[in-house]
Amino acid sequence: MHNHLEIANPQVRQKYGQLEGCVSIVGNVALSLIKLICGLAINSVSLIADAFHTLTDVITSVIIIISFRLAQKPGDQEHPFGYGRMEAIATLIIAVLLVVVSVEFFQSSIKRLIQPVPIRYDYYIFAVMIFSAAFKEWMYRFAKELGERIDSPALLADAWHHRTDAAASLGVGVGLLGVLIGFPQIDGLLGMAVAFLIAATGYQLGKDAANELLGKGPSEDLVETIRRHALQVKGVKGVHDIEVHAYGEAKYISAHICVDPALDVATAHDISDQVAAKIETAVSAPVLIHVDPWQRKSV
Repeated sequence: MHNHLEIANPQVRQKYGQLEGCVSIVGNVALSLIKLICGLAINSVSLIADAFHTLTDVITSVIIIISFRLAQKPGDQEHPFGYGRMEAIATLIIAVLLVVVSVEFFQSSIKRLIQPVPIRYDYYIFAVMIFSAAFKEWMYRFAKELGERIDSPALLADAWHHRTDAAASLGVGVGLLGVLIGFPQIDGLLGMAVAFLIAATGYQLGKDAANELLGKGPSEDLVETIRRHALQVKGVKGVHDIEVHAYGEAKYISAHICVDPALDVATAHDISDQVAAKIETAVSAPVLIHVDPWQRKSV
């Protein structure tokens, strides 16, 4: 991928999102076909049903691709700051899906624990489920690697969606082994544990996405960086009311600087331009500077 290290570039981020989405789509379609063929070959209803379940996972991958494509759109009259928060919206959608899956997983696990479902041990089903779990775990690691590389909550959310499928497939395999050792309830016990893990992950991802959509405050490090660079400009006596608005990777910064009230307008304006240029170079974001007269109570 050309310029793959420029993760702040919207076009580069879109390529990462499309790569993960396309790999997920191809992987899920291929895996569903394998399950369907094996299910039809051994006449296994559960394996055929799981094949269609895997195929529905394509929906989240499509959401990822669409969200990354929309996120790189420039601002317009209705959305002057662009569509950078589409990644957060995609993350929130997937987080909700994870919580829904965890509830369904927990309910089915409780039923299996109270009333273990008779399972016929079948080497074919066991082999397919273990392969499915391993393949889905690889997809989890692949999506997680890309998500961490570009710091994308949406890709990390989709990664965890892959891991839930891996856990579900592994649960079927473990359940089959439980039949052999005479302890079929192990499927339900492990299923409950996995359900809690999925729910906790979905909650945290959803919380982070909601905070971003609601406009969470900037980190202390970023505020301190802005303050430090502003104070390096000659004539700046104080900095206050630093605000950072994030729209995905795009950030818009505003701050108030204090200067000697005896300065003329042109000089004060020149100082504000210097401050804006210095901060923009440091944090790679547009900056709007307001000029206030210096008072001893000013920050």
